[in-house]
Amino acid sequence: MRRCMFCPQRANSKEDLWPKWIVERAPKGIGTFGVRGLHERIYIPGPGTIKARVVCRRCNNEWMSRLESSAIPIMGSLMKGLNLELGVAEQATMARWSIKTAMTFEAQRPTRQRRFYTDEERRALRSNGIIPRYTVVWTARYGGRLSANAEAYDVGGLDERNILVPGYVTTLAIGNLALQVVTLRYGGGSIHSEQKPGPWDASTLQIWPYVGVQRWPPRLSLYDEGALTIDQFDRRWAFGPPHDGWT
Repeated sequence: MRRCMFCPQRANSKEDLWPKWIVERAPKGIGTFGVRGLHERIYIPGPGTIKARVVCRRCNNEWMSRLESSAIPIMGSLMKGLNLELGVAEQATMARWSIKTAMTFEAQRPTRQRRFYTDEERRALRSNGIIPRYTVVWTARYGGRLSANAEAYDVGGLDERNILVPGYVTTLAIGNLALQVVTLRYGGGSIHSEQKPGPWDASTLQIWPYVGVQRWPPRLSLYDEGALTIDQFDRRWAFGPPHDGWT
């Protein structure tokens, strides 16, 4: 029997991988989801709503529904490219929505592949809204053609002993809003870090851990082509460990 990914109950409800409110606000159609890196790449095609039986009715209709309702007024505005001041509550809602979505998309890996996020992390998110340790979430403005697109891949960071620390990156682009979640599987200490060069301070805003009020959008935007692209943003961690600042 397939279990709900967020609790011990049976997975008896189909979750919209792209929530209906995003589909309704994405007239250009839904893109794809890919997983690459250490695991084979898979795709979820579009357009239209895409459902997967990975959660139970209670999770789908209760805490997940409440999270979506909280995210809609914030993220719906950002999807349209509207200017918005993001305080601690708005950033926390976006971060929790982003990690929930990363976990849900990750469930599309073949069953023979081990998921990066653990049962304990998923259940802590459900029960108490706790985001996994050593997670950072950024947002950016996207001005390209994709309407809803996601990528995920495995990445590693080097600890103080030069031992590889596994990590996982999920990048989402929905309307004019881009989000990126990076989580390391790490036990503590310092991390020797490096990322691909780019104007990331001018094109991204960190929304988790909270560092202060953020005014969206960032000064620079991401596009499909040119000097600063959504693909560069997505793959900036592909060949180097993430930065310091994990909590």
